[in-house]
Amino acid sequence: MLKIIAYVVLALFLALVAVYFWVEAQRKKEKELKQQAIAFKMSTMKDQFKQDLNQMVENQLLSKAGSDSIYRIANNFFVFQAVSDDSIFYCEQILRQVSDALPELNREKSNLELAQEVTSLFVESLPTEASGYNAHFYRMRLPELITLLITHQEQADDAKLQSPSETESEFKSEPKPQVESATEHVA
Repeated sequence: MLKIIAYVVLALFLALVAVYFWVEAQRKKEKELKQQAIAFKMSTMKDQFKQDLNQMVENQLLSKAGSDSIYRIANNFFVFQAVSDDSIFYCEQILRQVSDALPELNREKSNLELAQEVTSLFVESLPTEASGYNAHFYRMRLPELITLLITHQEQADDAKLQSPSETESEFKSEPKPQVESATEHVA
């Protein structure tokens, strides 16, 4: 009788171990699929943003160096921020806002020159180092720069009265974000 109980207990134990490993394998697969989906979504966002910037370079609204500077907004987003559904949504939203705020091609030469100038001032106001692309920059500074870009674009389109020095002083009057330690930005 004891032998039968031992065999049954051993069989149940082996079955439980097999079920445990199967469940863990399923969790691992699910986690990998979720990571792949996140990577695909991030890649798609970055590719779309890059296409928008390349279109601006083709239309001569932006230099290649300026395009690379603006692309750092997308490329450095997750350097100091955790990857989560909320942060991915915010990244997608902020990249769309930047794309929408950048000027579109208008055949008027004076409009093209003003658009190039405002865009170049926007590029100059971006951080030059990766450490400047921290959570504070994305949550506070970048929305301010986008608003400023839209405002200047509307002013240039409507009145074309604002002098370049006034535009430049408004962009440069905003302080660049101070570099905070990486430990303050971890999730």
